[in-house]
Parts: sequence; C-alpha cells; structure tokens
Amino acid sequence: MIQEQVLSALASNPADNAHTAPPRIRRLLDAVAVLILFALLWLLWQASLAGWQSGNWNRLGYTLFVATFIAGGAFLLVRLTRLQVSWPEDALAPLLTTLATGDGEQAPLAEHQPAPMTAEELDANELRFTRLRRLSSPYQRQIAMAVMGLTAPCMLSLMWMPYVLGLPLDNDLIFWSFWALGIVGFIGSLVAMVILLQRKKGRLTIIADAAGLHWHRYPQEPFTVVPWDAVRSFFRVGHQSRYNGTYVYFLVDAGEARLGWQILTNSKDDEYAELEQLGRIIVARSGKPLRNPSAAKGSTHQHRASWTGQPLLSVPAETRRAFKAANRRAMRKSWRWVVPMVLIYLLLAVSAFFLPQWVYDWQQSYFAGLAPQVVAAPLLYHNALTTPSADLPAIQPTAQNQYVQAGFANGAYTMTAPKLSPHEAQNAPDPIGGNSLTALLPRPYGNVAVAVTVQSTPHESYMEAGLVLRANGPNLLAFAIYPFTHQWSLYRYPATEAYLQSNPPSSDILATGASNAINSGAGVVNRLLAVVRDQVVLLYANGHYLGSFATSSVSGVFVRPASYNFGHPPIATSGKVGLFVGDESSAAFSDFSIYAISSPPALSYV
Repeated sequence: MIQEQVLSALASNPADNAHTAPPRIRRLLDAVAVLILFALLWLLWQASLAGWQSGNWNRLGYTLFVATFIAGGAFLLVRLTRLQVSWPEDALAPLLTTLATGDGEQAPLAEHQPAPMTAEELDANELRFTRLRRLSSPYQRQIAMAVMGLTAPCMLSLMWMPYVLGLPLDNDLIFWSFWALGIVGFIGSLVAMVILLQRKKGRLTIIADAAGLHWHRYPQEPFTVVPWDAVRSFFRVGHQSRYNGTYVYFLVDAGEARLGWQILTNSKDDEYAELEQLGRIIVARSGKPLRNPSAAKGSTHQHRASWTGQPLLSVPAETRRAFKAANRRAMRKSWRWVVPMVLIYLLLAVSAFFLPQWVYDWQQSYFAGLAPQVVAAPLLYHNALTTPSADLPAIQPTAQNQYVQAGFANGAYTMTAPKLSPHEAQNAPDPIGGNSLTALLPRPYGNVAVAVTVQSTPHESYMEAGLVLRANGPNLLAFAIYPFTHQWSLYRYPATEAYLQSNPPSSDILATGASNAINSGAGVVNRLLAVVRDQVVLLYANGHYLGSFATSSVSGVFVRPASYNFGHPPIATSGKVGLFVGDESSAAFSDFSIYAISSPPALSYV
C-alpha cells in the first residue's frame, strides 16, 4: 500500500490533493444525493400521513428501514468520492533528488532505452497522445469493496418498495417485479465491484511539441505546461497487483509538475506504440535518459520489448515513515465523520423497529382522548327515541315468528331478534342473519361518528346489541357489545370469500376484545360511540376507548397488534347507519346521535 501511495504521489503535481473521483463525477453524485434525500423525505412524509390517516404504521417502518440503507449508502458513496489525501511532499524530495542527479546505484539507467530520433522526426509539429492511461488509485480496492457494501443492501431494499409505496400486495406482478429488481440490482452490485477491481484507469491527453509537454488528466481540467529544459528526470517503476496483474508506472519529474502514466501487461498495441513514441520524444528533447530506480532489486520479467516488468520501488525509510504518518492522520480525520455517521446509521436502523410502534401507541392515546371532542362536534342527526319516529321501522310479531319485535315502548326504541330454527335462520332475509334484527336510517352517511345508549332487558342472561355503521344492501359493518362478558366486536356481513375459506362462520370479525368499561349485568346501560373515518373505525363504550380497526395493504412487522388488520378488503366509504340486536337478544335503545367529523386528508379527526 505504501509503495502504491508513493507512486501516486510521484505522479501527482506537488500542489495537488488526490481525490478518489474527478470533479464532474463528484458534482454528479452530489446532485444525485440531493435528489435521493428529497425523495426519501417525501416517502417518509407520505408514510407518516398514511399511518396517521389509517392507524397502521407498518409502512413507516418499512420506509425507515429502506431509507436507512439508501441514505447511508448515498452519503458514504459521496463521502468516498470526496476523500482527499495530502501527500507528504517533503518526504519525496530525497527520492526525486536521487533521480534528478542521476545516481548510478540508486537510479541506474533502464536496460532498454528509447531509440534515438532522426532530424526529420525532431522537426515534426506537435504530436498528440490519447491512449495512455492515468495511474491506478491506491484506494481502488477499498472503493470497490465500499461500492459493494453500500449498493448491495440498497438493491436488496428494493424488495420492500411495494410496502414503502403502499402498493396493493395482492397484485403478484407488482410484488414479484420489485423482488426481481432487487435481486438483479444485487447481482449488478457484484458485477460493479468486479469491474472496479479489474478496470483500467481513464486516459490522459498529452501533447508534445518543440517547446515542451502539455497534458491534462480530465477533459475539463486546464493543460499543465512544462518546457523541456524544466524536466529533471524520466523513470519507470514496475508493480505487481493481485487484481490488475503486472503494470509499470512511467513518470516525468519537472519540479513544479510531474506527469505519470501506466502500462499493463495486457495493454493494447496502440498503447505500446504511443509509449514507444512518447518515450523517444522525452529522451531526445529533454536530454534525460530513462532510469529504473529499482533495477538493482533483482531480475525482472521481460515483456513487450522490456518496456514492462515487475521490479519494486526502493522507498527510503524516512519516506516510508512519512507516508505512514500521513495515513494515520488521514485515518484520525476520517474517524471524525465515520463515527458520527455510523451512530446515526445505527440510530436510524433501530428506529425502524421502535419508532413505528411508538407513534402507533401515541396515536392510540390520541384516539383514547378523542371521545369528548367527538360528542362536542356538530350534530348531523339526533333522535332521543322516546317517542315514535318515522326514521326507524316498527315491526310487530307475526304468525311465523311471535318473538320478533321493534318499536317504541316505555320511552325507548326496543328491538327483539327473532328465534328461528337453524334452517329458518339460514334463509331469513335479514342482512345480519336469521337470528338478528336491524333498523336502519333511510339516508346514507360517509365519515361520521355514531352514538347510542343501549340497555339490556332485566330478565336476559345474554345480549348482543350495537350499531350498524355502514350498510349497503346485504353488506354491513356492525359494532356489537356483549355486556354479560364485557366483550365487544367489530364485524362485517357477509364475510369475504377469502376469509370464509379459513373460517366457516358467516361474519368477518375485523376486531374484538374485552373491557371493564362495558357495564355488565341485566338491565345495565352502556353508551356506545363509533367513529368511522375512511378506512379507520374507532370504538368507545361509556367514554372509554376500546380499540380501532384500519384496513391496510401492509402487514404487521414493525407494529403490533395492528397485524390483524392485514389482508381484509377495504370497508365501504359510505352507507346507512342504524341499530341492531343479534342472536335472539333484546335491547332498548335511546339517544341516537350522528356527529360530523373531518375527512381525510385533514390531520385532525374531528
């Protein structure tokens, strides 16, 4: 590593700082990084809005997880391309002086000298050389490994993009397309690493004329101009790389500027032709022979007319110590941004697993305190249910079923579900089923809050009663309580086909639980409240929050217990509201109210 750094320093202009990427590439990566940053911030904002509106924060978890990889990878890649190494120029002075003075022992003449130029060739106009390559960076291997380490996780994170974008996962084409893209990207990062390890450096532009040498490393750079009488030495040094094979550095030292290029054993014939011609011009015009400062190290492998070989550069001890000290300083400097970056990276990675659950719990606490705001909202409908009203039907017992009844009695609206045989219950016309009874208001509602007071009959030992939240023909969404067991349920009739495949009952249970907030016993009174806002349902009993339901295309990985919402189809966005009793129950209803609430995309639920 030290030898490669010394050779790179010898090939650099003394005032240069060695960047790992040219300015054009750095500016391009900066622009890409800024675009990525804004894209990730937009995705995080969208995931946060989706979580707030739906109550399911798993999408935010996936977005944080993916953003951690992509943002961290983009930052480190930009930082790597901006690495600067200030070579200890003073430490090179003894080596350059030895080469300039023509010390026969330390810098002997190369065995193969360029052929002399004829008078006609010397009188030729300027010659342009565009096939010779810049020196390889001593950090090429590290950069290749970093590219692999950074891009591979980014590519794999593409597999989770359907979750990040909130795409429907029941579409196999979308799901598997992103998985294929992630796998292809991962393989591509492996290929990129191999290419970076094996690739040759970019080409120089060199012009030689009667006045001197002109060159630049990148097209956007100005030419460096050196007169022939400023050239102090011309030498070559071979090197063996485990990744690029054998290559040789050629360097021209002109004091204030230095020119370097490389030739590999597998370089093409046009590169060797330019090397031969440029070498002849440099020797003839500057009067400096080609030297090989490491020829005394032993035998060399002869290749392509002895222009290449693999001797090692003899680096003086003081030069080696100076470069090691420079490396230590660069390492200490890099830790100043590596350590904070790693800590931030780990913080973001950990937050992907804890932040969604934290904001989910925080939102649940917000929902728990929402009931007083709801009942203070404007009323859309109110019926005390103490006197007969045309809004709700009156149903009398029939000869077929003497138990079914609904009507106004004793200052309340009383409902009694029918008692039918299993066959009669299966073929009954009521939407909930033969053993249930519903009473619906005539007009549909969208995003509203529905409340009612329900009392169990004094002589019953079981009761199922509650609210119909959205009804559309035979399909309805119902919120029921079971006072004798403190339980509650939110379910949909009829059940979806996918749900029935694994659960035979005729209802699709969306959420269920138990709470002591539900008063228990015969003749007790409970005040029910349900907030139905787009795909979110919030349930309350006696002012206490029971739970929520939200349909979502994102499964539960980062947030529990939201996972039970995954896989349910969306609920209807509007429908009729009303009352119901089920399973041969009787109940008395009063104080039936419907409140106005805000609709998405408003952030406030009321």
